[in-house]
Amino acid sequence: MAKKRIRYSRERIIAQAIHLRHTGIVLDVETTGGAVDDEVIEMSIVRAKDGKVLYDSRFKPQQKIKYFARNIHGISDYMLQRCPTFPDQYGRIYEILHGATILAWGEFNDRRFLKQTFDRYSLAIPEISWVCAMRLHQDYENLSAPTKLSEACRMYGLTSGDHSAKADALAAARVVYKISLGGAEQIRVVTDSYQPEII
Repeated sequence: MAKKRIRYSRERIIAQAIHLRHTGIVLDVETTGGAVDDEVIEMSIVRAKDGKVLYDSRFKPQQKIKYFARNIHGISDYMLQRCPTFPDQYGRIYEILHGATILAWGEFNDRRFLKQTFDRYSLAIPEISWVCAMRLHQDYENLSAPTKLSEACRMYGLTSGDHSAKADALAAARVVYKISLGGAEQIRVVTDSYQPEII
């Protein structure tokens, strides 16, 4: 029997979003595919409170990118030939992620692929507190099912992502920011140049 989801009040969800906005970071990854042996090839991490990009990199994988994955994110094997490997960037990645509260849209997938990548290269997994931004949005809007990130952005009139890790992480941050303001018509975010604007 499926466990029934607990529905919280909007006030409680807004309070949670405010806390996450000030303390969390938002992560998104792109991968070689969707199987248990696939790995991360692009990762972006942005600060939830202002969208400042803390990390953004692509990685050269040990395997070929699957056709369906390439059609989604547009990253080819050729594009990654001169990129660092995931282990090359491990120190910086661990430094940012260890002890962090991380929001991700559909966090189960990001968490799974990160773990698979850490395991593939025999790297210690940082301690992370995961929060699903997609579920936060679902609860805030009292939806019967979660929505795609693009749909949530459309609902709020926000700039959506483009299936790149950086754009999708920023889009998820915008949605969380919107929720934290309790439905305000306009919100302040930081663009790629780190200058606040009204969107």
